[in-house]
Amino acid sequence: MHAAACGNPFRKKCWKGYVGTTINDVPGCLVLRCPDPSCHAVCHDMINSLVSNESKEKYSRYLLRTFVESNHKIKWCPALGYENAIDFEVGSESYNVCAEDAHSDQVDLEE
Repeated sequence: MHAAACGNPFRKKCWKGYVGTTINDVPGCLVLRCPDPSCHAVCHDMINSLVSNESKEKYSRYLLRTFVESNHKIKWCPALGYENAIDFEVGSESYNVCAEDAHSDQVDLEE
């Protein structure tokens, strides 16, 4: 048996299947809830303890993509072959990103 922060116990195998399936359902994994229909607790703590490294990486990519796309001050670098995001400084007069000058202001969001 394995319980999330809410205390609802389920078999470890059931948790693994539930969390793994939810991660494969892209939008659903960002609001991972306890599988008990009467419980609305968020169970993100189960991701690190139960799923494969591949699923953890997939979840991290979804989370990062959602963060960047929901923040008007951060944009993906438009240069081909780059997967970094650009963080615009406060007071910047422009929110346009040009591939030629984008690399000087790159921010590694994983730091």
